[in-house]
Amino acid sequence: MDSSEQTQDHQPAVNTEQAKSGVPIVAIGASAGGLDPLQTFFSNCPGDLGVAFVVIQHLPPSGDSALAELLGKSSDMPVVEIADAMEVQPDRVYVLQPNASLSLDGALFRTRSL
Repeated sequence: MDSSEQTQDHQPAVNTEQAKSGVPIVAIGASAGGLDPLQTFFSNCPGDLGVAFVVIQHLPPSGDSALAELLGKSSDMPVVEIADAMEVQPDRVYVLQPNASLSLDGALFRTRSL
């Protein structure tokens, strides 16, 4: 077996969603009481890691959430609420709103109300 065959046989696994979007995505789930740990995490997280963070917090289905605003005070990265068809960008924190589902379509977030 020559070296080119070895290289082909030992290709590293690739995260398909990362390959589609080009941006590694780190998803973080938290309970309704998870605000303090999230703020601690993002206050200590460098803003230039080249990844997108997606925060999904268990919240009551009704009402608005101030999570994006609250995390924005603790992070060097922009913190935004996810909107349907929003493109995934590195070095950002994305927050899913209550009563919504989230999926990826290539480099785009897709949301829908539950």
